[in-house]
Amino acid sequence: AARHDGGMRKEDAMEKRRVRKIPRLPIRVYEHMMSGGCGLGAIRTLLGAFGIRATEHELAPICRISKELGITPKAIVRALKRYGFKVLMNQEQTPSVCWRGITHWVRRGTPVLVDWFAAGKRCNAIPDGHYSVIIGAGEDEHGVKWVWLGNPEFHWLADRVQRVKWSEFLRAWFDFHGRIPTKKTHFFTRLWIVPYLAVTK
Repeated sequence: AARHDGGMRKEDAMEKRRVRKIPRLPIRVYEHMMSGGCGLGAIRTLLGAFGIRATEHELAPICRISKELGITPKAIVRALKRYGFKVLMNQEQTPSVCWRGITHWVRRGTPVLVDWFAAGKRCNAIPDGHYSVIIGAGEDEHGVKWVWLGNPEFHWLADRVQRVKWSEFLRAWFDFHGRIPTKKTHFFTRLWIVPYLAVTK
């Protein structure tokens, strides 16, 4: 068991070195303080990448935040447009199309907001829909795809950034509309949102 644990630690260290070579955008990932406010933190991160500062209290009424359900993707689009951006929102695309789209934007300096199903911040919390921001994406020297995920809920990490294998992220890249899904049509997959200026698309 000792050798196994040591091997896992060595493998993890090697993995970290490989992923460290994949560039990520040098932007601040904002945490959220309001209940259900992960979307607000994600919006602040997107705006911050363009040099725009906004507070949760400024964004909350625009997004019509709910403590229980947070904010909807449409509310995020509305908020970004309020700050003068054009917005691209995609969902249900194939993983390969998503990868090409996300790497396209990140390489041009624009982070990408994603809506996925994440574990809660407490050990006994039920997983739920969650907004984060991809600030880096690429392949390591072995051809494994990774994303740098800026997570507004990672209060215990100084930079609130985690590395995630693309293949593993795809398994959790879904969400549903409303409080409790009762129909198949309530579910959606691979939703991502990008703000851009007309000259940069």
